[in-house]
Amino acid sequence: LLFVAPPSVAELKKRLIGRGTESEAVISKRLSQAAREAEGVGAYDFIIVNDDLQACVENTHAIISAAHWRPDRKQAFIDGMKEELKAF
Repeated sequence: LLFVAPPSVAELKKRLIGRGTESEAVISKRLSQAAREAEGVGAYDFIIVNDDLQACVENTHAIISAAHWRPDRKQAFIDGMKEELKAF
């Protein structure tokens, strides 16, 4: 699981206000939702701080790329290697 977070609550609020597309009530609701989501952040596998868009994209890509090499995603390879090694 990947949690993407703003660099701070103040920045999140600034971004929401800066869009100019949401009412004060909606912004307040979004901040309350962020507080609820943040309580579970420790359950995530990775945290990306979205303070620089390009770095955020690169870090996200690196995590996704690395995930392809996790042992639980390479079970066929592992099983094949074990089978081949039985001959020795």
